[in-house]
Amino acid sequence: MKRSVDVKTMFVGVVLVVVAIVASSVVGVADDFSRKGKVEIFGMVQQFGSDSTTDTLPGEPIFMSIQGTTVGGFGLGGNLTDHFNLNTNFLFGSTTEDWNYLGYDLLEVDHTLAFWDVNLDYNFVKSRVTPVITGGIGVVRFSGWEESDFSTNVGFGVRIDVSDRIFIKGLYKGTWTKMKETSSHIFLDGGVGIFGFKF
Repeated sequence: MKRSVDVKTMFVGVVLVVVAIVASSVVGVADDFSRKGKVEIFGMVQQFGSDSTTDTLPGEPIFMSIQGTTVGGFGLGGNLTDHFNLNTNFLFGSTTEDWNYLGYDLLEVDHTLAFWDVNLDYNFVKSRVTPVITGGIGVVRFSGWEESDFSTNVGFGVRIDVSDRIFIKGLYKGTWTKMKETSSHIFLDGGVGIFGFKF
């Protein structure tokens, strides 16, 4: 059975955005802060919840579930303006895939995961603290089946430019991908933490 979006995680994301809106209105743009034209490198950790789908064979469906996991990696970005940031990231981790038919366990596959995403962020205000939304496309590599699948992602949260050189981001983010021989997309969502440097 497909699971619904994690309400608790979503609530935390909404709270982050509200805090960012309030903080950005307080901080304002009194100083000459600008991120335009700066290149960024960053490390990140991302949580993925579990999800399930079914196979594409005729007859009674075989259920496939992906266990939740945490992945980590790094990325590179550039601030096109004070509001738009184009970035790419690479994430690595592992998970287990379980197949079940009529209540019986059929197969368990361990995967090494590799994600590559290209994203466009929008920072709502020209301020050191700002709400941010993001979206992008990418590829997910599942080592157990030796397959790579197209993915899309969206997210929202808050960005804080701690100084002219250091920034952090906290996001709620969801990723969709469709594995071969399955009938529908799986949705992997959770929190994201990013720590980076600007040059």
